[in-house]
Amino acid sequence: MRSKIYKGVINHRRSDSIQHGFRYPLFMVYLDLDDIDGFFNRSLLWSKERFNWASYYRTDYLNPNIPDLKQAVAHEIMQKTGRVFQGSVFMLTHLRYLGINFNPATFYFCFEGDRLRYVVTEVTNTPWQERHTYVLGCEADDNVHNFTTRKQFHVSPFLAMDMEYRWKIETPGDHLRLYISNFQNNQRVFSAGLKLTKVEASAKNMNLMLLQYPAVTLKTIGGIYWQALRLWLKGARFNNHPKPSEDQAL
Repeated sequence: MRSKIYKGVINHRRSDSIQHGFRYPLFMVYLDLDDIDGFFNRSLLWSKERFNWASYYRTDYLNPNIPDLKQAVAHEIMQKTGRVFQGSVFMLTHLRYLGINFNPATFYFCFEGDRLRYVVTEVTNTPWQERHTYVLGCEADDNVHNFTTRKQFHVSPFLAMDMEYRWKIETPGDHLRLYISNFQNNQRVFSAGLKLTKVEASAKNMNLMLLQYPAVTLKTIGGIYWQALRLWLKGARFNNHPKPSEDQAL
């Protein structure tokens, strides 16, 4: 089985006039989209398309009108790049835990053979529950990939739209590190990072993750609102959600 679990820490840091940061532990699944059934058959606490402690539902992810998620990823690559993709796709994500679903970002690592070709990032904002994707093309065989994109989607009301994203993403292996920085007028104003270590996806380890992190998605939702309150109390500027005509993603 090529699916894995990754555990580690996520950190956020704001570095403009408002100094603010936090970090907390988490785990994420790294799911081979060609073997979804095999992964969820390993433990009675993990299920596909039904309630459980950990559950996968197709409707929680990219373009649910396309029944097969891997085909939906390939379709997104075609829409954004005009290129046909027929390789393997691995999804780094949160599932539903105790029925609660929320994914600030899901990453689809798209390989042709052993070479990483694309990273498709699906971003979801809260409380609006809108989705937007960034398709990042890996042009070199390097283990570390750097990308620059314009911000196209409203995520945090405490960060303006007129920003540039700078991404640094490692090809997943024994470790997985992923960094995103927001730049405005060539100055870094915010950064976020994942530092993760591979864990074998055995039934024992899968169940151990649930005991160590019993409600990951609930903690994520609560953490977003708690950190937003802290930023507001520090006097961070509040940016309203742009109207559809102002937001390229809507």
